[in-house]
Amino acid sequence: MKFGLSKVLLIIVGAAAIFYITVYGAEQFRHNAVISTMNESAKIAGIKSLDNSVRVKPGEARISESEFEKVFAQQFEQNSNVKVDHKGYQFKYLKSNDGAIKAIKIILTDERGTTYPVTYVSNIKTGN
Repeated sequence: MKFGLSKVLLIIVGAAAIFYITVYGAEQFRHNAVISTMNESAKIAGIKSLDNSVRVKPGEARISESEFEKVFAQQFEQNSNVKVDHKGYQFKYLKSNDGAIKAIKIILTDERGTTYPVTYVSNIKTGN
């Protein structure tokens, strides 16, 4: 059986394509898993960090920033299903004129320098 140069080249290109697809799929899974875990952790941290001692208008809630950051970090470490050696979290708070938090942008940077941004916006229904 004769193997020509074109057949060897075809096998090499096929093996490279399979390797590329495998690596791409693994990285996409990692990215989606980190973003999903960050979203879940932010929702849990938002609920657990409510400051019930502050009297606010109906449909409004106050979140303790320090408690939110602490609970988020705990929840992310507990719920993460991929190994991420991160350099830390960066929290940016969008506040209204009266000081209430409208949204929280959370940025995680991993050991490779990849950033994973997530924005948490609480949705509180008013009344009925």
